[in-house]
Amino acid sequence: MPATPGEISASMSSTFSLNSSSASRNGVDSPSREFLSEDRRRRRRRDTVDRESHGSPSRQLLWEFSQMLINNDRKFNEQLDLDAAEREKLHQEELARAALEHERIRQSAERERQRLALEEERQRQQREEEEKRELDRLRQEKVQLEIASQKRQLEQRKQEEEQRRQAAEHARQLAETDARIKAQKEKDEADQKRRVDQAESDRKAREAAAAADKAKSQQAQLVQQLQQHPPQPPQQVLQPSTGPATSGTSSVAPPRSVGTSPLQSTVAEREANHQKYLDLHKRLKEFRSNMVAMSKQHPTLKGKLGDARRDLRTRTGQITNDRTAHTKSIGKIREVFQEAISAGGPTVDIRSFIIPPYPSVSNEREAQYSAFLLYLLNQFAKILISQFIGEASNEGKTIDSIGLIGISIFADDQFKWKGVSLIDVLMAKYHAVCPVLFGIYGRETTQRGKERLGWARTEAGGPFVTTNVHNERMLGLGYGYAALSLRIYKNKVPPLPSSEYWRALACIINTPSADITSTHLIVLKGMVQETPEKFIQLFGQAAIAALRMAVIDVPARAPPTASEAANMLRVIADVWKRDLHLTLE
Repeated sequence: MPATPGEISASMSSTFSLNSSSASRNGVDSPSREFLSEDRRRRRRRDTVDRESHGSPSRQLLWEFSQMLINNDRKFNEQLDLDAAEREKLHQEELARAALEHERIRQSAERERQRLALEEERQRQQREEEEKRELDRLRQEKVQLEIASQKRQLEQRKQEEEQRRQAAEHARQLAETDARIKAQKEKDEADQKRRVDQAESDRKAREAAAAADKAKSQQAQLVQQLQQHPPQPPQQVLQPSTGPATSGTSSVAPPRSVGTSPLQSTVAEREANHQKYLDLHKRLKEFRSNMVAMSKQHPTLKGKLGDARRDLRTRTGQITNDRTAHTKSIGKIREVFQEAISAGGPTVDIRSFIIPPYPSVSNEREAQYSAFLLYLLNQFAKILISQFIGEASNEGKTIDSIGLIGISIFADDQFKWKGVSLIDVLMAKYHAVCPVLFGIYGRETTQRGKERLGWARTEAGGPFVTTNVHNERMLGLGYGYAALSLRIYKNKVPPLPSSEYWRALACIINTPSADITSTHLIVLKGMVQETPEKFIQLFGQAAIAALRMAVIDVPARAPPTASEAANMLRVIADVWKRDLHLTLE
């Protein structure tokens, strides 16, 4: 049967009550809950009206049942509210405890941070104190070292002054002794000279008479020999002339060689002379090492040696073909050597660094020479060799200027010893790097042969340089030797006379065909390529004959292994014919 309005109301009341209970159980206080409470009040008023309007017992029972449900629901909701309040209280207490724990942890962390900060500050202060103490200690040590250094310098100056004073006193005593000895010696020599002159005059008169008789006898014998044995034409062997020749023959009288073996010499003589210069080269290397070791003990000397060596290398590297610049360059280079003379310092017995013969000395003091100056001349010789090699690619044009300045230093009287040039220092270098200039042979296919021909190594004890590098070295050294020796001097004895150029040229040209190597031909090319005019000016027709043999005859008899170098020599004849109108064929 259809539901009555009271049942519907009770049902709705029950539904709202359940919903309310459910909302209360979920702990949600929302506007919907307030709406339900208000709705229950309206139904309660409506039920009261209905009960009053309809006094049916069933309705009364239904109302009471509904009221009971409402009361239960209310109690349930109140209980839920109490539980929710209790949980809220517990939650707030937990939050409060968590906040207290958080604050405790924060304060503990803050105290730890402060402790660490204090510890770091204490360590920083400790480090600063230690650094300060270390700086104070170093400062005190520096002061003590400076004081000790000043004391040593003062003592050293005192010792040097005392040594100079003693040396001056000793020199004065020697000078006085020498003066007395010299005066007595001059007196004795004057007396002896008068006696000798008288005896010599008598002897010459006798010898003149005997010589006249002997000359007449020899002339008669020579006329008889020429009638019996007519003279033969000269052999085609290159020998140098003392001056311009008037005939086309290449067999002319040789000039005397300076500082080297005679022009006409045997293989054994050339080998012996070559070994003398190699020994000198070894002594110069030892001397250089000793000077470097000595300079390490004397910082002032070390600085002077290094500065002078670098200055020489820089000045020599700035040489060009500009004649105006030559005067400035040689002036600057000469200043370096003059400063070495004025610097004084230790001395050496110079006789150990000159190939005999050399002037005799009356005492060891006369044989002393500035060690600083000898060191610089030795370094200068090395620099010249390096410059000759480095400028080989420029066809020898700059090398001529370098050679002019180099030889002028060795010709300078203020750098000589008793009038003797120290050109042997430079020649010792040349003997070590270019032996073929001095008649030395060797096979390029063997290690020993390459060493004898002057092949360089990439490093001490390392492999030999390549063929191209070797050829460029030999070409530059040939240019350089010609630049040093083919010079015309006026009123001065040349340290390396032009006869040395002829001697070196003869050594190569007269090399047996089987012993000719590419090294010989490359050096020969460097010697003659840029010098025909000057060579002919010095030696005349003999030079033309020598040039013909150098660029035509020698390449023609060179072995096949040297064909490439031989072809380079052959081309030179065509160049001279085109540029100089010099015909050799």
